[in-house]
Amino acid sequence: MVQVDIQQMFWLIDNVISLEACLYHQVLPLSLAENVLRLGMVNLEDTAAKDYVGCIVSHMNYSLVTQSIGLNTHRAMLSAYLKYKETTQQAKQQAIPPLTVEKISSTTELEATELPLALPTLEVNAMHLASSVEILATLPAKELLQELLARILAEGIGRLYFERQYPQYGRILWSLNGVVQSILEKLPAQQFQEVIDELKQLMHLAIAPVEEQTQVEIERLYQNSRILLRLQIMPGAFGEEATLQVLRGAALEFYQQQQLSHLGQDALAIAQQLQHKLRELHKRAKTHPNLSREQLEALPVLNQLLANVNNQLEKLKEI
Repeated sequence: MVQVDIQQMFWLIDNVISLEACLYHQVLPLSLAENVLRLGMVNLEDTAAKDYVGCIVSHMNYSLVTQSIGLNTHRAMLSAYLKYKETTQQAKQQAIPPLTVEKISSTTELEATELPLALPTLEVNAMHLASSVEILATLPAKELLQELLARILAEGIGRLYFERQYPQYGRILWSLNGVVQSILEKLPAQQFQEVIDELKQLMHLAIAPVEEQTQVEIERLYQNSRILLRLQIMPGAFGEEATLQVLRGAALEFYQQQQLSHLGQDALAIAQQLQHKLRELHKRAKTHPNLSREQLEALPVLNQLLANVNNQLEKLKEI
């Protein structure tokens, strides 16, 4: 049985071995004590995974001890991590208001909206793939973002980090499968912010500076493959900072499975709330039999709404 400090494991995923690397290499950072990182591995014979993690821990002056874990344990732990991140992110958001039925004309038709299945294509035009970081640093923000996107979209799981260490400068790092590939150092603050603004436009965010951590994601087709872009923007001491993740393949499938699970749980909670409200409505209607028809005129609309919900459920069963 795997013994693990959940909170420490979450911290290690955030700060030592990224979620993408855990998914890609099927590993888990289980604990860190006395500069020894205990690593759970689905396949102890995976030398590529050992070499990858070994490279990271050696730079941090840690030693490495491996331990076998089951595939189900690996999935369960990462599911718990994703749930933890989602809960943490939503903690600052306003709670969902009580379910209410607005007064709508009984003649109003409620139609389920079908979402388009075709994904937009992400077009990336990079002209300096062989150029050095010094050349990239001289490019306008729009061109620089294209070059950065081309690099993190090349293969595997890519990520961009936008960090401000000084008021007048920022730096951009890009990584592949958790390994830093290169760094653009000492970008002037204005150019740095302009690249972040270009990212905001790509992700359909307002250009205005964020006041609290903001996350948005979009799914696109890139070179005939589905990818997910996840952008996080945070207010920092010297201005905005950001992280852009690219998920694809098995990592994208795993992430979307978790999102579907969470949506199902949310839908169940809302259904239970609706059931509670209907019971309350029924109880009050029995207690006050003289209620006018006008006071109950929402019922036909509610009935139509429930019919549409049943229709949606039938469509889900067919998928």
